[in-house]
Amino acid sequence: ENLHGALPVMAPSQKVDCLNESGSGSESCPLPRRLAIAMWYTLDSSKAEDVPSRDGDAGEPPLLLIPFESLKSSVRVMLSLHLLGQQQNGKWKLIQLTDDGKEMGMLFQDHSAMLVVRILESSIRFERQQEEGSSPSLFYQLQESILMHSILDQLEEMAMGESDEESDKQLGASDRLLQMKNPEEIFQEARSKLPARPK
Repeated sequence: ENLHGALPVMAPSQKVDCLNESGSGSESCPLPRRLAIAMWYTLDSSKAEDVPSRDGDAGEPPLLLIPFESLKSSVRVMLSLHLLGQQQNGKWKLIQLTDDGKEMGMLFQDHSAMLVVRILESSIRFERQQEEGSSPSLFYQLQESILMHSILDQLEEMAMGESDEESDKQLGASDRLLQMKNPEEIFQEARSKLPARPK
């Protein structure tokens, strides 16, 4: 197997940290070969080629890009806990791609693709990673949409609070975990780019 003329990629020996279902610790698990082939730029620092900028326009456009003005460190923790909870249905596996918790991958059960959430300097970026030249399964695409809707729900609550709680309504912008300009418009636009949420 080659990547745009590169040398053949051997089966990866690298392992990544996967949170266990109880959330009490992590376990070492191998990165699936199909995704490792597509991700060796970012996971193997020994490669000679430069890694494309993750906060620029290089590479594939993101699935979604949620801009923000500032966020508190607890956002990363709460987002990780939410994604950890999504493992319970057996379809997803949370993989922490960086030690600082700013890049998280949700590997699907059929290994056809992985949803990656990156917390950047001024935005939260959603990407789909898959083997070059392949397409994710239809089942993956459906479940990806459901997962992304749930993540948007969590981010919206951090930015705006729950609409049925008066105390949340009265929170000032500086008290929000996630501070954004026009959050209602941002989340409405983001959801318009996704398939409708199944009822």
